[in-house]
Amino acid sequence: MATLSDFPPYCFGIEGSRAVAVETIAPGGDSKVLQGYSWDVVRESFHRQGYTIQLYIVPWMRGLHYLGTGKIDVVFPAGKTVEREAVYDYSRETVDTVEITIYMREPDMSGWYGLDGLSGMSVSYVRGWAYGKKWEANHQINKIEADSIQQSFEMLANGRVDAVVGYAMPYDYVLSHATISEKIGKVGSFDLVNEFLIAVKGKNGAVKILDAFDRGKRSLIHDLGLSRIQKRWQSK
Repeated sequence: MATLSDFPPYCFGIEGSRAVAVETIAPGGDSKVLQGYSWDVVRESFHRQGYTIQLYIVPWMRGLHYLGTGKIDVVFPAGKTVEREAVYDYSRETVDTVEITIYMREPDMSGWYGLDGLSGMSVSYVRGWAYGKKWEANHQINKIEADSIQQSFEMLANGRVDAVVGYAMPYDYVLSHATISEKIGKVGSFDLVNEFLIAVKGKNGAVKILDAFDRGKRSLIHDLGLSRIQKRWQSK
């Protein structure tokens, strides 16, 4: 499987760890380089089903490439879009739920009128990431690609875009650690998006793997293992 490492507190690197090409993580073990709420949910769900995980930590678009070429079986965490649902099968159980938020420079934060209030404006988003079907369906916004959360905020600070669309917790984390002189803040939220494990439609064994995650996740819910994970990350 593959995931990304720039999505705190869901999936992000352990400070001071050294990057590795791939990790093999047997039941009861954990990654030496990755941490996060979503990783805990996925890891513990599969381990409860007796699976050993081979973990690749790569940029999101590379993870999707690995998935398409058959190098890996699943990628997480992935939101649903019309384009993705035509290509991928999704787990039934969620990996996490994220709040989709708009950020602007503080002098421009006069009010929040939802996505319709952004019509005609330039809004930065990270290439390859999904921001929910409301964002996907809006064609009145000038959507500008960025390579990272940090670059999106830099574009906003430099006046190259009017706003940034983001996932509240990961974007808040990056913004709090960014060295940007311009004051930037959240204007408002417009969606809650569930994220899942995905596999290529029709691939041999893929549905079996997704089903194993679903069973493991339900087991986590049943014996309060999920509550334990939630409390762990709420306290950080």
